[in-house]
Amino acid sequence: MTTTQLLIGGQWAAARSGATEEVRSPFDGSVVGEVSTAGVADVELALAAAERGAASWRRTPAPAARRRPLIFIWVLVGCTSPWLGCW
Repeated sequence: MTTTQLLIGGQWAAARSGATEEVRSPFDGSVVGEVSTAGVADVELALAAAERGAASWRRTPAPAARRRPLIFIWVLVGCTSPWLGCW
């Protein structure tokens, strides 16, 4: 069974509380995985990481240098999410 952790500040980690939730198949209801469940401490860590990232982003020259990571994310998410589409 696959356990997916939280991605906070570029690092994968279990929830600070250790809480998890089962992921069930919509086909037959069987358990197909498990995900960490974020709590208040995890949200605070994520917000602090986002603030650090925003400070770095502000120092990134625009527009070309900012465009590259955004296109990368769009391609990564768009090509794995049929409702977003891919070029």
